[in-house]
Amino acid sequence: MDGLPAEQSHPGSQETSQERMISANQKLPEYISTLSDDALHQPVAQGRPSPYQVIQGLIAHNSYLTCEVISIRHMLGLWLDKT
Repeated sequence: MDGLPAEQSHPGSQETSQERMISANQKLPEYISTLSDDALHQPVAQGRPSPYQVIQGLIAHNSYLTCEVISIRHMLGLWLDKT
């Protein structure tokens, strides 16, 4: 298609991305648990969001993407029998 980069095939790249995503999702709660309440609500720099706001944004974004996947699976007929 015009304007889109050519599809690239890299063996193992999807697995590598999945592994990185799983690792990051496991490490995030560990890191967050080390922050004090004050640190969670303090912006990391002037004009930047606090870690708490970033975390809320990640939760909202992940919820949105989960809904998209569910909707697409439903439209494709890839749904649970008892819904």
